[in-house]
Amino acid sequence: MFSEDDRKQAIVSYLLRGEWSIADEDLIKLPIACAYVTSNDTKELLTRIDRTQEGAIALIKRLDGLVEDVDRQFKEELDEIFPRLLADLGRYRLHLKYFRFAHRVLNRISVIIEPDEMQLARVGGRLYELLSEEENKLLESSGPEVIHHCILKADVRGSTKVTEELSNQDLNPVTYFSLRFSNPTTDILLTYGASKVFIEGDAVILSVVEESNRPEQWYSVSRSCGV
Repeated sequence: MFSEDDRKQAIVSYLLRGEWSIADEDLIKLPIACAYVTSNDTKELLTRIDRTQEGAIALIKRLDGLVEDVDRQFKEELDEIFPRLLADLGRYRLHLKYFRFAHRVLNRISVIIEPDEMQLARVGGRLYELLSEEENKLLESSGPEVIHHCILKADVRGSTKVTEELSNQDLNPVTYFSLRFSNPTTDILLTYGASKVFIEGDAVILSVVEESNRPEQWYSVSRSCGV
């Protein structure tokens, strides 16, 4: 699975871990540094290093000093290093999958600043707004957002005939409908989380809303059926 050179380069990477600085990376790329320590053809690799830069010579000497440590660990500690290498490769593959997943998700997100596009996205429930602290406070103080709603219209079947008969008996139709229809309806509004839009004659219009901060109430149609 891994050649001798691959395993030695892994050992070099473990030795340099935590000690490799940004300044070192500017002088020599880490893959070249690992190859330099483990390769037999160091002269060819030295041509890729600008030894005129400050700190380059000291870094090369430091890498030269790792050669013996790498050979010793390869001979004496490979059985301990190899399982660690496999675990790190497995962890790398896992995070690589997360990276690809995040990349696919982020490709589906677009930043919009045009008011018309923002309004369309908001209506379609596809808008995620990045608000400042002041805007968040203003939004919180304005109350929860209504995300869905259901409108219920109810009236009395044959109300025209009922009204006519009540009038013939010198009874008040308004009082009759209030006692037997409007008031009982008002009494159950709180139970189902409904509110009156308006009442006119024998007709009552109710609204049942779903608010953003109350997910346990996100079934407005069922509550309307209950009413």
